[in-house]
Amino acid sequence: MKALFYIKGVILAMVLMAGTLFIYHPYAAAGTEEARKQALFEAKCGPPCHSLELSLKREDTRAGWDIIVRSMKRLADNSDKIRINDSDIPHIVQYLADIAGPEMKKARLRNIRIFLAGCFALLIILGIVIYFRVKQVKQRQT
Repeated sequence: MKALFYIKGVILAMVLMAGTLFIYHPYAAAGTEEARKQALFEAKCGPPCHSLELSLKREDTRAGWDIIVRSMKRLADNSDKIRINDSDIPHIVQYLADIAGPEMKKARLRNIRIFLAGCFALLIILGIVIYFRVKQVKQRQT
């Protein structure tokens, strides 16, 4: 009987966690286009551009990112390994707009809230399972 009670609780917790991940997954999954843009950004804006990373975090407009990426291009032109072409600039700016734009910030907050709500629900269910288990043990002792 004890084992059955624990198995039910574990199965219920796993179902809840799977449901949380199912809800959270579409928001967290990156599409192939986004992955391609990220790969381009990381390949083109690598080590020579580290001095501009703080500027990227402060800036939240497309025009500001365009200026920063053009600065990265000048830095990269002085590097032997990395070159940023003029044709790469719009793709890099679009990637920055996708990952750091105001809409993406709102989406990230929504994703975090969904994930935390799922974790909270999981804790509640585990608390209920533990409560009934303790109640069952106390009834047997009396």
